[in-house]
Amino acid sequence: LNHTMMIPSSLWGKHQEKLTSHLVKNIHIIESQNIIDEAHNIAIIMRYHLAQNQKVALVSDHHLLNKYVKNIMQQWQIFVDDSANIPISDYPISHFLITLIKTCCNPTKMAIISLLRHQYCGCHITIQQKNDIIQHYETKILRQPQYNNINHHDINDDEKKLIHDFEQLAAPIYGFYNHYVEDNKKYHISDILKAHITLAENISSTSHNTGREKLWYGRVGEALSQYLRQYLSLSAYHEPIFIKDYCDLFTMWLHHYKIAPYHDNVLQAKAKCHIWSVMEARMQYADCIILGNVNEGGWPKKITDSPWLSHDMIQKLGLQLPEKRIGLNAHDFSGFISAPHLYMTRATNHHGKPQLPSRWIKRLLALCDDNAQKSLYHMHYHLQEYRRKIFATNMVQPRKKPIIIPDISLRPQHYSVSHINLLMNNPYLAYCRYILKLKPLNAIDDNINAATIGNIIHQFCEDFFKSYKPPKKMPSYDDFLSLCDDFIKKLFLHDTDKIFFRPKFYRALQFFYQEQKLIHDNIKEVFIEQKISITQNYGDKNIEISAKADRIDIYHDDSIAIFDYKTGQSNQTKQGMIDGTQPQLPCEAFIITHGGFANNSATISS
Repeated sequence: LNHTMMIPSSLWGKHQEKLTSHLVKNIHIIESQNIIDEAHNIAIIMRYHLAQNQKVALVSDHHLLNKYVKNIMQQWQIFVDDSANIPISDYPISHFLITLIKTCCNPTKMAIISLLRHQYCGCHITIQQKNDIIQHYETKILRQPQYNNINHHDINDDEKKLIHDFEQLAAPIYGFYNHYVEDNKKYHISDILKAHITLAENISSTSHNTGREKLWYGRVGEALSQYLRQYLSLSAYHEPIFIKDYCDLFTMWLHHYKIAPYHDNVLQAKAKCHIWSVMEARMQYADCIILGNVNEGGWPKKITDSPWLSHDMIQKLGLQLPEKRIGLNAHDFSGFISAPHLYMTRATNHHGKPQLPSRWIKRLLALCDDNAQKSLYHMHYHLQEYRRKIFATNMVQPRKKPIIIPDISLRPQHYSVSHINLLMNNPYLAYCRYILKLKPLNAIDDNINAATIGNIIHQFCEDFFKSYKPPKKMPSYDDFLSLCDDFIKKLFLHDTDKIFFRPKFYRALQFFYQEQKLIHDNIKEVFIEQKISITQNYGDKNIEISAKADRIDIYHDDSIAIFDYKTGQSNQTKQGMIDGTQPQLPCEAFIITHGGFANNSATISS
């Protein structure tokens, strides 16, 4: 087989003998759709041969493929002896240091919470105390709509204490930001690195352990400490840089520094499953060899031109030619092909790009007859069956659509207008919200959203009628704009949010001013955010129906107009109110005409 593979391409036509199936019976080509499927196939092959008490080795320099294979084997609780060193950036302590410096450069609330939740973060208190403060701050402050905090006076004492406690936890981060980031100056790397390490030791301290004991303890901590000390001694020769450039530089430092993974010596001695590089595999033996990523560019590796020397210059200088590596790779391949069991795996697609098989696979297929080619792919089809059996699950029977019929004793006796609307359009959601009492958390969003804009405009309309309640005359348009400016200044929003929010705010209130000016003189009295309700008897139960009208106007002729502000896309239509599919305003009108407002019935004018 080796002799046939070594025949030069120019002599193939003269070499009439083809490789037969018995010569390649222990060689298999496995093709997968992507690298994850390839890793699953390799893991199954390893598991199959381990069950036969054979030594198995994956030979691959593709680090991502090796990582996937190792993770799959760990799920099956199979130890894999991986000789490749691991970047220290993959360890939690490095992740903590990288997250810390990135958070200091951009200390948003979400970034700070993510950092404080890290296992290495202690903040000089117990872990339970830290987690309680973060959880309560997130649920009671950060996940609440922004309009509840339009100004600081709307925050109660408990919320003020919670904000104070959170700011105490985040104080070291803000201190670092104010000193090194906000002024946008350049600093020496040694100064930034010392401050970075000091901050990390400070913020990782708990009530029981100091940060120095927590960070630099153990094999990884000692290796990282020694590595940073080396860079600290060398950084004195580096020119000053901005703190944001230091973030990228520090991440690169940790990514390029690799340490050997920790293995139990007993497990390592008994291991029969290995991941080797091509160089290691030359000097070792295994019953089953799996060559991973056998695509062009992987076997052999792609040769790139030197940016400094041309091919002729390299040859004249007597340096090693890049083509020599292809010859060494061919030599390795000819050695692996003689293994008792050889599997060559490849992914036909990588990140949406089709991959070509290695030239060694093409050469082998070209020298095989038809039966031998079928034999090479024979295991490929069996492997799909093995994989189906290993990852097989029981037949999943979809559940029937739930029937929402809660017991009469559990049904609410109070219905709001929004409850009725939800009950008509989505009864299952109404069941979850009002019977099961399930309530989703509000999304965390630092930026102002449509709901917040709507709530702020509602608040402005309420404040407007406090100042210009009929019979007081409407203000001039300039006075109205001045009122808008004063209101925006009081908002508890970021300056950038105010800039983007201002045009939308003025467009909405310009329409409000024009419409209000037409009817203002006809209004006798205005009620804002007015609660209305009636009680109706249904069978043996009294059911209360209530609503909170955005605005109710009483005109001089004692007729009533009901308003509902819509700041986004409104689905309210006249036909929807008539046929009952949009019951909000009709229900409010029903409540008022049946004595639910001021205990008197009234004529609804609009």
